[in-house]
Amino acid sequence: MSEIYAALRDYFASAGTFDEHEEDGWVAAPGHGSNGAWLLVGQAYDARDAAAIYGVVPERVPADRRAAMAELLTRINFGLILGNFELDLDDGEIRFKASLAGGAPTRDELTPLVVTVHAQLDRWLPALTAVADGDAPAVTFARQLAPQ
Repeated sequence: MSEIYAALRDYFASAGTFDEHEEDGWVAAPGHGSNGAWLLVGQAYDARDAAAIYGVVPERVPADRRAAMAELLTRINFGLILGNFELDLDDGEIRFKASLAGGAPTRDELTPLVVTVHAQLDRWLPALTAVADGDAPAVTFARQLAPQ
């Protein structure tokens, strides 16, 4: 077992129920916020001496809405300091990724990554859903930024 995977496994184990996929170098647990739910994944990248935390949105973006979603995610990603949204143009998967390099991460290094993934997904999930359902990306983005 790699040190990076072990660190991720230990972190996820301390938070509760999780699934192990040691052969592929990842662990997963349910994630949720006030705006919905997602899959929280910790991935070890041993060859790169790095680890990543992903929040994977369970619903796929329909093929005819992927260009609009790519526009929304580009607008959201511009200016983000830690992490970024990703869109798989082939299958419509959306995920948010926060990562670090430098060997096995400590709990103190993983916590801000996990917090960031949860915060960004919870903040933007309504906009992601709206654009997947047909709303215009620029209008949706502006509406999400407007004071509530």
